[in-house]
Amino acid sequence: MSRHTAFRSAAFLATALMTGTPWAAEVNRVQLEAGQREAAGIRVETVRAVGSDAPNADLAGLKLPGRVVLPNARQDVLLANVAGRVESVLLNAGDSVRAGQPVLRLHSGELLGLQRAYLTARAQAEVSAQRVTRDESLHQDGVIAAARLEATRADGVQAQAALREQRQLLRLGGMGDAAIDALKAPEAMSPVLSLSARRAGRVLSIDVRAGDRVEIGTPLASVASLDELWVDLQATREQSRQLAVGDVAQLPGCDVRGIVIAAGVQLDPTSQTTTARARFLGAGHCVAPNQYVQVAIAAAKSAAGLVAVPATSLLHYDGKDAVFIEDGAAFRLVDVKVDRYQGKQAWLRSEGLQGAKVVTTGVAALKGRWQGLGVSAGIKGMD
Repeated sequence: MSRHTAFRSAAFLATALMTGTPWAAEVNRVQLEAGQREAAGIRVETVRAVGSDAPNADLAGLKLPGRVVLPNARQDVLLANVAGRVESVLLNAGDSVRAGQPVLRLHSGELLGLQRAYLTARAQAEVSAQRVTRDESLHQDGVIAAARLEATRADGVQAQAALREQRQLLRLGGMGDAAIDALKAPEAMSPVLSLSARRAGRVLSIDVRAGDRVEIGTPLASVASLDELWVDLQATREQSRQLAVGDVAQLPGCDVRGIVIAAGVQLDPTSQTTTARARFLGAGHCVAPNQYVQVAIAAAKSAAGLVAVPATSLLHYDGKDAVFIEDGAAFRLVDVKVDRYQGKQAWLRSEGLQGAKVVTTGVAALKGRWQGLGVSAGIKGMD
């Protein structure tokens, strides 16, 4: 308990004991005469509900600058899985692409080496499988011992493991399962590797040209789906208090509305702004990645049911938020929970406040009187 809390509690307890008034009712009330109220400059306003008729119904209030970005999960980078030379580039930046459509082709001697090793492992696995079948038959006829059969089976397991290893290396080299399955003889070997888009979307960039020599891991092209875009928003500390996850976001000149999916809490030390993020589905025809935009933000419909008071009505004590409510000739202190700030208003989740008269000016004076500060609280004649 703070020093002020302890002081006012003791003062009200003493008053309650002398007057017979219940202490719990008095400790959060400040009684004022008409002259004292006027001297303190106290004004009140009716608490209203936040609903569909509130200013959040349109998207003209909070506007924030931002940059359009692609979610990481919506973009792919095509890498060179083997060393080689770019044989041909089949698409250009900005082109639409289907899932599985070739984007470029590589010519790679390394790929030939992987294919040769795979065919060798495949042949050895086939021979080992035949030996296992033969030795099992011989063992059943009593021609060979069990130890001989077990050794043959062990060789077969190793041969199959080697084949699976070579198959995985071909996959890592960029060959698909269908192409690997078709590789059954040396005549099917090819040094040409087609690199295809894994998703439908747009080609964002082509990073090589025909004839370029590339090593393993070299970025070749990037492809992205534009069905989902994000906007990283920059907000001042005051603006960030008006943001909440689930708020509605509107891009300029676009018929697609988005939703705020993250509200930053950390300020950038240089710009003193925080970053929020809005998600838009199907907005690829309106904006492009890296485009700078102004986004209008409005509270979500879930804000209905809250009540709004001027932000000047709030006071803070002992880590709590509270407001003074007019109660006849007195003012009663009511603890509240601030859901968010919207412009110059605070939206509260406290029940029972709708229709009440909340103090909007003179709050500091009432707080001082409530804490037992008297004249020092700025209310003449109240000590």
